[in-house]
Amino acid sequence: TVGAAVTSASEVTYRGGSITVSGNVSSTNGSVGFYSTGASKTFSKTSATITAAQDVTISSAASTVDTGTGAISAATVRLNSSGNMTSGAPITSRGIVEISSSAGNTTVSGTTNAAGNLSVVGGDVAVSAAQNTTNSRNITINPRAAYTGTGTLNSAGTLTISGGTAVTPTGNLAAAGNITISGSGQVNITDRTVASASGNISVSAGPTTGNALLIERTTISTTVGRIDLRATSTNDRGVYILGTSGGSPARIQSNSGEIAITGITEVATWGVQLQNNVDITSSTGHITIDAGVRGIAPGVSGTTNIGANASGQATGNITILADRYWWADASSFTVLKTSGHVVVESKAGQFSSGLNVGSVELRNHTFSGNASVRIGKATNNTAITITGGSTNIVGDYVIYGSAIAQDAAVTTSAGSILIDPNTTYVGSGALTASAGTVTISGGSSVAPTGAIRALGTVTLSGTGAITNSGATLTSLT
Repeated sequence: TVGAAVTSASEVTYRGGSITVSGNVSSTNGSVGFYSTGASKTFSKTSATITAAQDVTISSAASTVDTGTGAISAATVRLNSSGNMTSGAPITSRGIVEISSSAGNTTVSGTTNAAGNLSVVGGDVAVSAAQNTTNSRNITINPRAAYTGTGTLNSAGTLTISGGTAVTPTGNLAAAGNITISGSGQVNITDRTVASASGNISVSAGPTTGNALLIERTTISTTVGRIDLRATSTNDRGVYILGTSGGSPARIQSNSGEIAITGITEVATWGVQLQNNVDITSSTGHITIDAGVRGIAPGVSGTTNIGANASGQATGNITILADRYWWADASSFTVLKTSGHVVVESKAGQFSSGLNVGSVELRNHTFSGNASVRIGKATNNTAITITGGSTNIVGDYVIYGSAIAQDAAVTTSAGSILIDPNTTYVGSGALTASAGTVTISGGSSVAPTGAIRALGTVTLSGTGAITNSGATLTSLT
């Protein structure tokens, strides 16, 4: 028991069974060490402080460590236990900080300010106070089980939370470099910001039950790096992103990097669901959403912006890969805004049907400023309905499908329009190719009811009846 203040110009070392510290301990030139050995031998400290010119080491080889609430200050700080680790002391280090439990859980409730790398290891790891590094140094948290934390993590280097099961940060996460979050269970990021100044952001989850990656009312952003979100669920959504209903969107945004979202599920729900208001934006990077066999539900009960939001601009390509594509209801909207190319296609040779509908439905979709738009592969033999919304693009507009219904207007300023049904075509949407041609060809009956206008030729062809009841056909040349 250290019950009174101890000050020394040299090293201060305590070795023994259980150690209790209630008096301040200081070494003005050396290190301070506490080593508890033997079965069930613990270290505990109250509000006493520990200060060292060099290193502070606190270790319990076979039991627990509790650092109390008194501050620890040193060149480096190492806290190690076999049992549970409770780090409640504020820590200031001119070098590294290591907080670790080899067989128990780790709780960090004291702030840490480290000029070196900071590492936290444990079974369940809970961080409830701010953890900070400077000098381009990293924060690494390695839970063997779950991670939870209301404490903010601010790294001057990279930030990693990896190795455990569920990951539920409830404090904001920031890093100058890369941010990596991964767990074999659910990753749940709600009402937070995850921000990298100049690195990549990678979040991966599963395979697990429930919604594998849940991002709710959260902004994930990087200035120049890539954002990669990847998750697999065995009985629910792979990636589930939700904004505020009727309010602020969830945001996945990079100023110039690519964005890749991959959601996989093994049941009849959605690989990727984007609900309420969601912005997935990059000024110059390509955006790819891979929703796999189970497909995607965008714009559910709100607006999903992909590429750029209403006030922004984007130049990258947008690719959506999904065997199923679902429109939820009349309050669901999707906007694809970029000067790059846009592709919506199945991963397989053709779409399967949407949930509870007999065709793929792109309702209330707006295509804005795109270099080109293609919906479906040339091998697609599933019906496609496009209604509501609008298409105002620069280049070619192409649809492949079985029965195709184009009831939304399409205007291309410099390209052509090709609609290739395997069976029938109907469409009340006006089709305008200001500098190109319009072709509806390849199926049986063709029955447009919307006006068709082109600078070049207008071609309607099929093996059955061709009617243009109420539709004016205009070729300017």
